[in-house]
Amino acid sequence: MEIWNRGMGVHRRVRVDADRVFYCGDLGQPAMRRSGAFNLYVSLDAPIRYRLDGQPWREAECLVMPPYTAHQIVCDSRMACDLMLEPESVDPLRLPDFVRGAVGAVEAAPFIERMRAAAHGAALTRDSLDLSFFGHLLPGRLLDPRIGEAVRRLQLTPNTPVGAGDFAAQAGLSNSRFLHLFKQETGCSYRAYRAWKRARMLLSVINRPQNLARLAQDIGYPDSAHFSHSIRRYFGICPKDILRGCRRLQIVH
Repeated sequence: MEIWNRGMGVHRRVRVDADRVFYCGDLGQPAMRRSGAFNLYVSLDAPIRYRLDGQPWREAECLVMPPYTAHQIVCDSRMACDLMLEPESVDPLRLPDFVRGAVGAVEAAPFIERMRAAAHGAALTRDSLDLSFFGHLLPGRLLDPRIGEAVRRLQLTPNTPVGAGDFAAQAGLSNSRFLHLFKQETGCSYRAYRAWKRARMLLSVINRPQNLARLAQDIGYPDSAHFSHSIRRYFGICPKDILRGCRRLQIVH
């Protein structure tokens, strides 16, 4: 899905793929966020100011935040780009040099140039955002087939009532062995992975009129309060502000 809205020379756009998200638009005034993906931020008209939890503010043209790293970002122009990479979809040892092991500001001139070109209307490769921003496909992570099946199902339906015990039984594993293997293979716990994927579902419906209470139930939250808390934790902004900011965006097929 790709959504865009042109203004002031910048194409405010969002494209949501299964393992990638590209966003170009307003940052607003987000609180501390803890996305479950790698976040690769690029500034547009003014440097991004950022800070890690409990650390001083710094500036950068490009910064990398690993999954679940608490951080806050602001920008005087309020505009920036963000490429999100789902960690279970990439080989952590074969990430681009500027991403691998980075936390904070990085030097990545070609990547910055491609991100800014996309912000000003350059076409995004239909097949893969990797080709648009890295020039090649990022090597995938080879998962144990038993964990890979659980990952695929949670990617498609993170609001499924099927729990870890069910996945363990289907894989022929004990519950404790399944949970240990899941974390070993994906880099995060089953509970954290499922919670992040459920929150990420919001990105797939940001252009549709929604009743928040109904949306919370559809995504799998018990009530609006849990929904709002989870979204704010991961994205730094409450659901109603995310949806409000995307109302005028247009879908581009």
